[in-house]
Amino acid sequence: MGMKDNDKDIGDIGDFLETRDIKSMIYTIRGQQVMMDSDLAML
Repeated sequence: MGMKDNDKDIGDIGDFLETRDIKSMIYTIRGQQVMMDSDLAML
């Protein structure tokens, strides 16, 4: 398994998780915006 340049890794993550993808992970429960632990762990 080869090592990548850290800047490139961050860019790859940015391409994978776009803003609309992150927004779709946010739920409103009783007036509070929340995210599931598993979604937070993925970020």
